[in-house]
Amino acid sequence: MTENLLEMLTPDRIRCNVRVADWKEAVAFTGKAMEQAGLAESRYTTAMRELIEKEGPYLVIAPGIALLHARPEEGVLKAGFVMITLSSPVNFGHSTNDPVWLLFGLAAATDKSHVQALSELALFLSEPGSIDALRNGKNEEDLMEVIREYSTSKSNK
Repeated sequence: MTENLLEMLTPDRIRCNVRVADWKEAVAFTGKAMEQAGLAESRYTTAMRELIEKEGPYLVIAPGIALLHARPEEGVLKAGFVMITLSSPVNFGHSTNDPVWLLFGLAAATDKSHVQALSELALFLSEPGSIDALRNGKNEEDLMEVIREYSTSKSNK
């Protein structure tokens, strides 16, 4: 897994203002985006949904943000992220972080790459202004520009 967010989250892996009725549709849409990007097989989507049904909404990692994933052996084809913003937030059942408006789908090829990918994403989300910039993005290009600006500023440090 690369440490470069620009390589993990490419423009073709971003969807903006998606309409879904509930968390199950949000997971299905995210999984389909991962399939279209060549990151995962369809069974990965099923595994993500089953993980939430079994373990609860722990994947809602911060207010309004969910990190959808499953085990690498559940159908990951290659490492990467997809990012989805929702036109209307949905509830996953998390006691403090619902409703969710920002979804990341993580495909990690190994357990070690999972940790590295999460670290990179956490650094990006903790960057001052990054979440607001994503929330204010009106289209996929706006969202990609937020990622580019972060990656450029990081590489210049």
